[in-house]
Amino acid sequence: MASEEDSSGYIIIDLHTIKYGVGTRESGERLRNELVRVFNQSGMNFIIDFANVRIISSAFADELMGKLVTEFGFYGFNNIFKLKNMNSNVQSIVQRSVAQRMMESFNGNGINHADDSYASEK
Repeated sequence: MASEEDSSGYIIIDLHTIKYGVGTRESGERLRNELVRVFNQSGMNFIIDFANVRIISSAFADELMGKLVTEFGFYGFNNIFKLKNMNSNVQSIVQRSVAQRMMESFNGNGINHADDSYASEK
């Protein structure tokens, strides 16, 4: 994982320089596992820099971003990871992947508003 630390103490992940690329689910999983390992060992926060990354696969976005948001929660993710220099195409792919993963996580927890007793009392 190519990285450096900035003056504010964030580890900068330059996606343009990672050797395994941004085009496969496997590369997203590999990077996610590395980020989680480093975070668990150091407690350091990250800047994920998309400079010079024109496109990513939806599988990469899901495996990296979608699963990080699910694992850390939306609030935790936003406190640990900062995203920078995303073009509109990459941003759309990431937003869609995160939204789908969060919806799956939400539905997987058995939360069904139609069956919610409070909702049915209204």
